[in-house]
Amino acid sequence: MVDWSRTAGREVNSAKEACELYQKLRRTSVPMYYQSRDRWIDVMRYTMVFTASLFDTHRKVQQYAANVYVGHGGHGCRVMCA
Repeated sequence: MVDWSRTAGREVNSAKEACELYQKLRRTSVPMYYQSRDRWIDVMRYTMVFTASLFDTHRKVQQYAANVYVGHGGHGCRVMCA
């Protein structure tokens, strides 16, 4: 429902982003919560599974290794240890 990746790499307009968030809440989230409880539960379950994969330790270690070692053309260790 909220696409956080839209703000990656650009300046955030807080007022505009807040307005869009409240519109989504008013038009989608709140009605779903009160009118379609089963659908709401499905969305919440999907959200928990999806966000857990973003904060998974294994993924973070892979990202760290790629950024530090591979990200420097394989010379990350020499750069860090020099």
